[in-house]
Amino acid sequence: LYDVSAHGLDLGLTRIQSSLQMLVRHDLIEAEEADAMLDRISPTTDLEEAVRDASFVVEAAPEDLSLKQKLFVEFDRLASDDAILATNTSGLRIGDVSATVGRPERVVGSHFFLPAQVIPLVEVSRGPATSDGTMDRTVALWKACGKEPIRLEQDIPGYIANRIQGALVREA
Repeated sequence: LYDVSAHGLDLGLTRIQSSLQMLVRHDLIEAEEADAMLDRISPTTDLEEAVRDASFVVEAAPEDLSLKQKLFVEFDRLASDDAILATNTSGLRIGDVSATVGRPERVVGSHFFLPAQVIPLVEVSRGPATSDGTMDRTVALWKACGKEPIRLEQDIPGYIANRIQGALVREA
């Protein structure tokens, strides 16, 4: 788990602990399982440490294209050559996020439905350069995590759910 500040990491870990406690309270997981999940999280403010050995990197930064592009340049530089680089953007094009990356074929969108710890759906979106292998590996990973991936083969902002929600709001 990476954040630019120790305070941000503390907030993130507190939210994760709260979510896990809620799952335990509702008998969705055992307390031992929640503890094991927390033990697998290694918080750090060092981006290189966070992505160096990762096979899958998920970015969840604010919806600021230039910020995301800077992060992806660093991910591309620091992560292993076969690591998948996923953005959780809800409104930006994958092609725009990956525009400054040297290997855009490994960049994919992974947009979670909220609350992600409860709702199993995740939209997996292809950018113009995203490889079939990146799409297939991402879908397989989310399935292995108990998620229900929705595969989106077009690079459209807002994915499916946000576009439908926008249409509903416009009609209302």
